[in-house]
Amino acid sequence: MGFFQFVFDNADFNVATISGHNTFHSMGGIGCVTPDSGKSRHTINRSTKLVKADVTGEFGENYERTRIEILPFINLQPTDPSSIYTALNFSRKQSSLHGMKTCFVTFDQPLNAKAIEIVASDEILQGVVVRMNGFHLLMSFMGSVGYIMGGSGLEVLWESVYAPASVVHMMTGHAYVHALRAHLLTSVALFTFMMTEMEDKTKESLLALHKAIIGQKPVDLEDEKVMQTLIEKNQQRIKTEKERSQTRRLWLNYMEQVSLIKQFIYAERTGDWALHLNSIRQMIPYFHAAGHLAYAKSARIYLQQMQALQTTMNETEFGKFTKDGYFTIRRKDNLWGGIISDQSIEQNLMRLLKISGGMTRGRGITDSSLAMLVHAFPYCIPIC
Repeated sequence: MGFFQFVFDNADFNVATISGHNTFHSMGGIGCVTPDSGKSRHTINRSTKLVKADVTGEFGENYERTRIEILPFINLQPTDPSSIYTALNFSRKQSSLHGMKTCFVTFDQPLNAKAIEIVASDEILQGVVVRMNGFHLLMSFMGSVGYIMGGSGLEVLWESVYAPASVVHMMTGHAYVHALRAHLLTSVALFTFMMTEMEDKTKESLLALHKAIIGQKPVDLEDEKVMQTLIEKNQQRIKTEKERSQTRRLWLNYMEQVSLIKQFIYAERTGDWALHLNSIRQMIPYFHAAGHLAYAKSARIYLQQMQALQTTMNETEFGKFTKDGYFTIRRKDNLWGGIISDQSIEQNLMRLLKISGGMTRGRGITDSSLAMLVHAFPYCIPIC
C-alpha cells in the first residue's frame, strides 16, 4: 500500500495583462504517492543514460521514490473557506479509498491557519492532518536572518558579488536560490577565517576527518573520539569568542543561524523526522525576534500537532511517515533525493503555469481557452 499526501497552493494569475481584469483565481493541488508503484495513468517511456556507479560512487541505500499526480483545479478563490473545505474533503476521500486512516494535507501559511480551524470544527475531517509549508517557512526564516543582520555590513559584502537590487530581495529571503547560496558562502568564509586562528594540531585532525568522509571510509572508534574532542573544543572556543566583543557575538550567532538553515535542508533531503521538528523548534525564537509572528505562531501549533501524532495515528502509517521518511517528497531514490512538500508543487505545477505555453504568457486569454488549459493541465504536465 502506498503512502499518500496532498499539497495545495494558490494559482492566481493575471491572465488579462492589459486591463488587469478577469484574473484567474484557483487552487492547484498535487497528490504524492510513496513508493512510486509505476501505475500512474500518465506514463511515457523515455531512454536515459545513467552514469556508472564506479564513477559517482554509492552512499547509503536506495530510497523509495515518490510519484506526483496533478489534481483538478478548484476554480474558486483559494482563500474562500469553501475552496479549502473542498480540498480537505477531496484529500480525505482519496486517502480513505486507498486504505489510509490519516490524511496529510499541506497548505501555505495563510491557508494553513484557516484549514486548521476547519478541521477542528468538522467531525468528518477528524482524520485529516494539516502540515506546515516548509519551503515558505525556510524563506521566512532567511528573511528573519536578513532582518537581524540588517546594518551589520552583510548587504555590503553581498553587493560585491550580487547586484544591489537583488540583495534587497535576498535579505528578505524572497530570492531563495541566491539568498541560500550567499548565506552558505558567507558562512564558509567566516569559518575559514576562524580556521586561521586554530592550532595546527586541530587543523590536521579536521583535515584528516574531512578526507575520511570524502573518501567514504568507515570511521573507527578512535576517529569518533577525535571528532567528539573537536566538537567540545569548538564549542568552548565559540563561547570564549562571544564573550570578547559584541561584534564577534553577532557574527557567531549568524553562523549558527546559517547552520540551522543547513540542518533544516538536510532533514528534508534525507527524510530525518526528528531533525525536521528540532530545526523548526530552534527557528521559532528568530521568527519572534524578526517580527515574523504569523510563522512563529503557525510553527508552534505545527510542532504541538506533530508531537501528538503518535497517539492518534496508526502505528504502521506513523512508522512510514517518520522512520521511513515518507513525510518528504523524493524525486530520486537516493539519500539526498528528498524535497520539501510545498516546494514540489512549485516545481511540478506552478512553474509550468508561468513558462512559455502556460497561462501567463501572451496578451490575454478567453474563457474557452482558459477552460481548455484548466482541464488539460493535469494530463499534459506529467508528460511534459
